[in-house]
Amino acid sequence: PKADIKAVSPQFGAVRETQTDSIGTYRMESLQPGIYDVTISAPGFSTLQVSGVVVNASITTTVNGKLQLAATQQIIEIQAPASQVIDTQSGQLGETLNYQELTQLPYSSLNPAELAFTLPGVHDTPQNQGAVNTIATDGVAFSVNGTRPRANNFLIDGQDDNDYGVAGQAFQPTNVGAIQEVTILTNAYSAEFGRGGGSVTNYIYKSGTNNFHGDLWEINRNSALAAIPAQVAIANTVTKNPYDNENTFGFDVGGPIKKDKLFFFGTAQWDRERQAATGPVFSLPTAAGIATLKTNFSSNANVNLFLNSIGSLVSPGLSGLQSVATTLVTTGNPNGCPCVETGYFQVQNVAAANNYVDWNYRMDWHFTDRDALTGSVLRDTGALSPDVIYNSQALPNFQSQQGGTTDIFRGQWVHTISSTFVNELRLSYTSINFAFGLTPAAAANSLANTPFISFGTDINFPAIGVNSSYPQGRAHQDWQVQEALSHTAGKHSIKAGIDATVLSVDDTLALNTRGSITYNFGSGYTSLGNFILDQTGADPGTVSKGFGNPNLNTGANMYALYIEDTWRIKNNLTLNMGLRYEYWGALANALAYPAFN
Repeated sequence: PKADIKAVSPQFGAVRETQTDSIGTYRMESLQPGIYDVTISAPGFSTLQVSGVVVNASITTTVNGKLQLAATQQIIEIQAPASQVIDTQSGQLGETLNYQELTQLPYSSLNPAELAFTLPGVHDTPQNQGAVNTIATDGVAFSVNGTRPRANNFLIDGQDDNDYGVAGQAFQPTNVGAIQEVTILTNAYSAEFGRGGGSVTNYIYKSGTNNFHGDLWEINRNSALAAIPAQVAIANTVTKNPYDNENTFGFDVGGPIKKDKLFFFGTAQWDRERQAATGPVFSLPTAAGIATLKTNFSSNANVNLFLNSIGSLVSPGLSGLQSVATTLVTTGNPNGCPCVETGYFQVQNVAAANNYVDWNYRMDWHFTDRDALTGSVLRDTGALSPDVIYNSQALPNFQSQQGGTTDIFRGQWVHTISSTFVNELRLSYTSINFAFGLTPAAAANSLANTPFISFGTDINFPAIGVNSSYPQGRAHQDWQVQEALSHTAGKHSIKAGIDATVLSVDDTLALNTRGSITYNFGSGYTSLGNFILDQTGADPGTVSKGFGNPNLNTGANMYALYIEDTWRIKNNLTLNMGLRYEYWGALANALAYPAFN
């Protein structure tokens, strides 16, 4: 009891002090993640020094020590073990992925959230498999303990990074040199973290330290080093992989401006990918089939629309050959001819360009022994044209593109009021502006405003027209204020706080304004036959069109209050109690005549 505890960071020069309670336990709140040297001392006892203690975000680090009676002043030095840290002060389950793991483990997306799959209770959510709802989210979608991917909560340095449109990550960190560690909590986390019942993923960004440090990197992914996928050679003869070359390169640098007081850190990363993409395999008329359509249906408006839509595309007739009836199948005409010869086809060598730039600047100022200020600016811009990820089935005349900008401003002030009181104030502003629209060539095409026409599975033709999901986009802005006060009183460590967010939403939702038609087979006709006759078929076919304003203009004020108590009843028994209340506001479209509300 009443032993003096001092934690000193050789990285930042920060010093924190407290005393043990009546049963010899102690707790320090709001330490900046990093490496600390901990000293435990008391009159009449030898002094214990524990070096190299790693403090991770969102997880309690335990440093225990026994002091020995000493007639003279003695100092005992030990090195903290480098083994896995076990949180014995709370019931939460989770893991911290350190910098070595983030930089050395293989994961293709460069988003550390992908490493969540290495944790117990975490699994992926393949489409149409299993009981977990597989609705898409932004970023890496994973299920924790059977919950939906949309139940996950994402933070950057403890501040909000959630997409309020489709859930998931509003900003997906992929900068190799920017992230110090990632903590993923999968169960029983404290009342400080709210939103969903799935998991909490907290990205901790690097900061400057008392030592100058920097990195350069280049990551190359090249099709020349990969095997040819068997499915690529179904429709056409393929002797080498389609060209795909991605270079991700960047730098980071940080250090002291004034030792122990003022630090800087900056990083930038560029991602450049060039590829000759391939589309899915479908069926198209062969040269003979094109001639049949032109000869027999030269004045048919639908046939001319189809031929203009596919342009010069024609099946080479190497595989998947079949004759598709164009007229009613009857006793006198059992084949429904004239018949159109079709075969497999695959769009290849689609020249796609992917360009992304990410940069982040951060300053840390310890302007007194009790005060630490942090300010950070992050910006990410990028574009993919044409969009061979989400719209890979589009024919060349109807291609789309995606791109946008993310801006994040973060600030934090940690004030140590006394050895038992610590106050944290965090401010953040996040703006995401992302759009899915047509390429300039597709927008200028006279066919861009025709309905989106698809066909039945009997002929496997590609859809023609611009996909009815385009255009769409999200423009979200949120301002967040977090205030927390921590107090240590004897065996109790109490933390209470408020989390307030003002959200502004200006979205363009997918409204089928051009209309869509599905020509199916039925009534004795194939899908092609019904298309020529301009009847939807009996399987059934469909006709739909959306009306109204596709914009969603709304906002919400969200608040959360919480209080939690960590009660150290005995050295080997701790009770965690917490209560949290959340109010999410009421969203309503501000437009007078909206298509969505």
